[in-house]
Amino acid sequence: MALETNPAFSSIFNYASTYPTSGTWAQGALIINNQPYAGQPLGWICVAGGSTGGTWAALPAAAALTVGNVTAAGVLSSGLVFATISNTAAATYTLAPAASYAPGALIQFLNTGGGASTIVASSTNTLVGAAAITLSTGVLNFRSDGNTTWYKV
Repeated sequence: MALETNPAFSSIFNYASTYPTSGTWAQGALIINNQPYAGQPLGWICVAGGSTGGTWAALPAAAALTVGNVTAAGVLSSGLVFATISNTAAATYTLAPAASYAPGALIQFLNTGGGASTIVASSTNTLVGAAAITLSTGVLNFRSDGNTTWYKV
């Protein structure tokens, strides 16, 4: 297995076709499947760190996830895990309640439009580090605690 490290997220995200069986990994480390297809996990999360590869749990299979194109501001649907935002003007998007996701679940946003996208938590949730995060272009990732908190990762 060859790991591809994304320099922007090197302590959080890595890319490979399977989880590692050697090396030192911390609990919470993520491996994103760089060869996903229907029925295969989108990646793996380290649930117990260690120096002999750690213990890994598979993320949901590709066919079980919601992917969508977001073109209108508003509350994002529960279960959404990847969204392409293609608005041409600035808009605000509210994350679904963190409790509607399993602990550690990830949502990824890709802004391909010309308008800045502002991501906020719902009124009953917290977005750690800021009240709102703006994405002009590119990618943003958020992780749920499965309760009331979202983390930008």
